[in-house]
Amino acid sequence: MLSSLPTACPECHGLELYSRRLPTSGEHGSHALQDLSGLLLDHTHVVVCVACGLTRFYADPHVRKKARTSTAWKSVQDPR
Repeated sequence: MLSSLPTACPECHGLELYSRRLPTSGEHGSHALQDLSGLLLDHTHVVVCVACGLTRFYADPHVRKKARTSTAWKSVQDPR
């Protein structure tokens, strides 16, 4: 489990959060996270707040670094 996963919901501040690794089969919206690594889905977690339903994806640090050099991902600060 990632140490950087939240312990409280950023939306409703609820404390009942659940996490799991995404399946590697490309199901459940994981295709949106393609192109950072061939093994990205082995290093990505989805977290859901049972109080409000907020759902977020979290990637391991070594996967996040790949976003900087990937041609498929664009910086929102410098959208070229």
